[in-house]
Amino acid sequence: MAKAKRIGLLLFLLAAIVLLYRYTPARYYLSSEGLSDLKSWIAGTGALAPLIFVALYLAATVFCLPGSILTLVAGALFGTWLGTLYVIVGSNLGANAAFTIARFLGQDVADKFLRGGKLAKLSAGVANNGFTVVLSLRLVPIFPFNGLNYGLGLSPVAWRDYALGSLIGMIPGTFAYVSLGNIVNAVSGVRLTDPQILKRPEVWGPFALILGLTILAKVLKKRLALPSKAGSNEK
Repeated sequence: MAKAKRIGLLLFLLAAIVLLYRYTPARYYLSSEGLSDLKSWIAGTGALAPLIFVALYLAATVFCLPGSILTLVAGALFGTWLGTLYVIVGSNLGANAAFTIARFLGQDVADKFLRGGKLAKLSAGVANNGFTVVLSLRLVPIFPFNGLNYGLGLSPVAWRDYALGSLIGMIPGTFAYVSLGNIVNAVSGVRLTDPQILKRPEVWGPFALILGLTILAKVLKKRLALPSKAGSNEK
């Protein structure tokens, strides 16, 4: 019975992802072309906008939809500080939901797969140093954010280490990209040809933060001997 439930849940998730991409406006709204419309739609919900946004981010994370556009929308719609807060709440709720789903679906299968060889050593490292590993993986934008949520759910990392490492590790990148979205507000009412714009911290700051995170990623990647295959851990 438990196996049947797992298979049913897996089929439901796969079907939901396909249906969301093909038969709903989700694909458009989560693209660069739909950014403005998505911002307008969320803003139109009034006082419920923060709750709607958090719910959307949670759903996007669980169903493996790209969250980078939502992160930029948060900055443009709510500003840097509130936007960062809402993204942190939504992304962490979604990340923990994905982790729980993955653990329910197949940790026993993963345990069999990870026996022996290099994967077993990696698995042991995650089990023994869960918080440090998760924190590093969240800080280093190498692996896809959504895939990492499910992948760590299949690993032996403790949920407490996963949750805390994710919460702390996602803050710098989230703040940087929400700040990038907030540039729209920073230059509002100002001529873009005015050189004084570049002197504003809210304009050059996000780019400096992203540059700093990129350098940090390279340093941590060498220390952790992580694979060189590039992905994306941004929201």
